[in-house]
Amino acid sequence: MKTAEIIPGFWTLSMDDAELRIFRTASYTETGLSYRAYLLETEEGYISIGSLPSRFASAWAETVKQLAGGKGVSWQVLFGVDGDAAAYGALKEIYPELRLVAGEKTLYDLGLWEKGDGKTVLIRSRRALNLGGRELQFHVLTDRKASPALYLLDSECGILFTADTFGADCALEKARVSELADKSPWLRGAALYYADIYGAKRQKAMEKAVSLIRENAVKTIAPAFGPVVDEWIEDLLAIYEHKTPSKGEKPRLAVAYLPQDHLEELAQEIARGAEEGGVEACLYDLSAFSRETVLEELPLADAYLFGVPRDGGDAAKPVWDLLTSLKKEDVKGKYAAVFHSDGIDSPLPEILRRRFEQLDMNLNARDYFTTGKPTEQEMKNAFEHGFAMACLMRSVPNPRKPSLVKCLVCGEIFDASLGICPVCGVGLDQCVPVDEDAVMFKNNTNRTYLIVGGGVAGISAAEAIRRRDETGSITILSQEKYLPINRPMLTKDLLLSAGDPAGLAVHDESWYEEKGITLRLGTSVSAVDPEKKTVTIDGGEILSYDKLIWAAGAECFIPPFGGKEKPGVLTIRHLEDSRELWERMKTAKEAVVIGGGVLGLEAASELVRSGIHVTVLEATPQIIGRQVDAGTAETLKGFMAGLNVACYEGVSIQEITGEGKADGVLLADGRRFPADFVIVSCGNRANVGPLKEAGAKVERAIVVDGFMRTSLSNVYACGDCCQFEGINYQLWQEATDQGRAAGANAAGEELLYHSALMGLSMEGFGTSLYAIGDPGKKSGVPYKTVETRDAVKNRSEKYWFFGSSLEGAVIIGSPEKTPKIQQAVTTHAGYDELF
Repeated sequence: MKTAEIIPGFWTLSMDDAELRIFRTASYTETGLSYRAYLLETEEGYISIGSLPSRFASAWAETVKQLAGGKGVSWQVLFGVDGDAAAYGALKEIYPELRLVAGEKTLYDLGLWEKGDGKTVLIRSRRALNLGGRELQFHVLTDRKASPALYLLDSECGILFTADTFGADCALEKARVSELADKSPWLRGAALYYADIYGAKRQKAMEKAVSLIRENAVKTIAPAFGPVVDEWIEDLLAIYEHKTPSKGEKPRLAVAYLPQDHLEELAQEIARGAEEGGVEACLYDLSAFSRETVLEELPLADAYLFGVPRDGGDAAKPVWDLLTSLKKEDVKGKYAAVFHSDGIDSPLPEILRRRFEQLDMNLNARDYFTTGKPTEQEMKNAFEHGFAMACLMRSVPNPRKPSLVKCLVCGEIFDASLGICPVCGVGLDQCVPVDEDAVMFKNNTNRTYLIVGGGVAGISAAEAIRRRDETGSITILSQEKYLPINRPMLTKDLLLSAGDPAGLAVHDESWYEEKGITLRLGTSVSAVDPEKKTVTIDGGEILSYDKLIWAAGAECFIPPFGGKEKPGVLTIRHLEDSRELWERMKTAKEAVVIGGGVLGLEAASELVRSGIHVTVLEATPQIIGRQVDAGTAETLKGFMAGLNVACYEGVSIQEITGEGKADGVLLADGRRFPADFVIVSCGNRANVGPLKEAGAKVERAIVVDGFMRTSLSNVYACGDCCQFEGINYQLWQEATDQGRAAGANAAGEELLYHSALMGLSMEGFGTSLYAIGDPGKKSGVPYKTVETRDAVKNRSEKYWFFGSSLEGAVIIGSPEKTPKIQQAVTTHAGYDELF
């Protein structure tokens, strides 16, 4: 076993297989292969990072013990490679109190998934952990065609640990690249590793990994194979970027305009952005250049932007004359677009596009416009427009525009570089790409927008307003004392929920500052006066509004059974709820969950991972009764039983027992289930009080129309507190979409909200479930059912057809199929399309 101290307190341990020539049946190794793991010192003990193949486990563990000395090893971080099980077992024998940090698959493979007692921590993207006083951050980078790649970043020292990337197929004498006299064998090995093992299969993830290194100023890369990369990092990254050779000359963008209506300022900013994007921008002031000069030079350009002034509704004559003089053979296939300051409804772009079409020019470039004199933000947007045009011309992705995806589980739209949904934690295999176009409606005002509620509906409404109205005043009133959070994670990850609320925040504080949004925390509304257009908050302060958006959410409903007020009866709706639950879990042995819906079952699954015996009680005849069929419910109960989770359906609860605190649940039939605490998950009740008292129409929730308007003038509602067409699902996706619509309409746009077909997704008890559409629940309908099962992998699929049209589906254990199933049910795919 070789060891080397890279910097004080940072050791590498390696074993060489100099005789190896074929690595994983895919890559030829001319010098063999070095396997590498690491040891990182902290104030409280060492962190062991990575593992070596099983045959080296014992020698590796003994060497770790020698290096760690009296401090010992407190943490083991595993990335999910072949030697993990043996390495963990060998080190656990030496250090029985060893705590493990690993991905979900690794925890499953080690039989530790259900252990959530603080000794096992699940890796989630961008999860920051303080291990022994050392701040480390995990990144899970994925693309849609391969499994996740895991990374651990020590930003203080600039070290990136990975088992998936930046390795090299070689066995060299030295531990570090900087020690190699001849670096060519390492570079060849790195190229082989990229081409044959990971790079070709994970192109998108590799691009993100390169960005991760650059954005965090990584100085040292610690891979699982080959030497530690402590210099020549740019040469290594060049392999992963596979840049196309330079043509020798930059593409040329011609920007032709008349210096009227602020077009000159816009042209200059667009040109500056294009230059930064890597193209040559040539400005042509058509009042200064001769027509002959411009016509001589324009054919040399690769793309064109024409600045058109307002001129009686027609394009100014010099611009039109120029376009009518161009020859098709000179400009055919080249990008062409328009910029102007005549507003969204200007006829000018359409006039020019007709000529572009006659010349067979490429119309895929975007136009750019302002309304009158450009604002400071519009000038910045003009710069970005030029940069985006340059990226389009060079056929490269725009690094400043996030690659957006939409989560099919919760509906969140987010940057795909995050690797997982920041709201519900699912991977990119359950997301679909989206292209969120720039908002064309603009209406800058001096209005005062007041938003009541700090959930995702309120945040989405505020963002939608700001995208349309850059000058109006926006204030969010939230009764919570912390930044708005991603609420679904409260039941999906109790450890994260019990920790720093910043880890659950939808946005950090700087986002609100940048958007010019005032966020008032710990503020409750006691009254609304729609006539005076005011709200009264606790303490008596009165706030005025021009537009009010009620996004106050809902609160957990506790049925009126006896003992519900006892200490130890918990709901999970707020961060404080999760923190109280976490504290009780530290000493609890048994718990009862009342409610067999998704939230209740997710909570039960998290409790099981902590070693608590759980009983689930459901009042209806079937758990998740609305979204899945009885057979699927039985299958899920089988997974629960495998983890010793008792589940009783169709029960009637008489009371929660206990003297001074809850100690169990008594059923009407006399059965009693002991519990150290009880979680109630029986649905929510919309927060409608002040608005109902103000005269708003309320049924199950506040009634809104397709524009999210309530029955009160200038008052909108969205999210869990409202109902549209009689529906109030109280889902994250529904709240997000309604919030966007409410904000857009409050800003003056007429944007109609359409309810979408929403699926249900759950991960727990060692499996996953996705259901969408009608699972054969309508009586009298002659369904045709198709079911497939894989007993070895514990996977199943079930489809319900009416005629040849797909009406609903449920899949267990195959989350990667979510996008396909969602699309198939939404479009009512035919039987022949699927089978």
